[in-house]
Amino acid sequence: MYLGGSDCAYQGTAIGEFQGNLRTLLPKQVFTNAEGGMYLGDLGGNRGYGFAVWNFIWGAEAHLEAHRYNVKLFRFDPVAGQMVKIAELNTRRKYDTDKDALAELGLHFPNLFRSIPDFGC
Repeated sequence: MYLGGSDCAYQGTAIGEFQGNLRTLLPKQVFTNAEGGMYLGDLGGNRGYGFAVWNFIWGAEAHLEAHRYNVKLFRFDPVAGQMVKIAELNTRRKYDTDKDALAELGLHFPNLFRSIPDFGC
């Protein structure tokens, strides 16, 4: 987590075991702001298990106004032992919350940030 003047930024990755060794499962670390989120688990829609990261898209709006959102989905490939990016989605409308933005895309992931006590920005 990186503290900023009006927001916080987060970098994350997924680490797991493959062929008896711990390794980074994502191709590179992912980034999001406090208005975004991360999820690890069943991606739904027959996509399999993987990782999702979402963030607002900067536009002409002010920092705390509604924004469009971008979501990246990574599915775990058990043969390669890593996550593979399978989709990058953008909302059409602007939203005040990430939960509403995800709903437009038919996604209903719990945000890992909200599951960790005292992890807020």
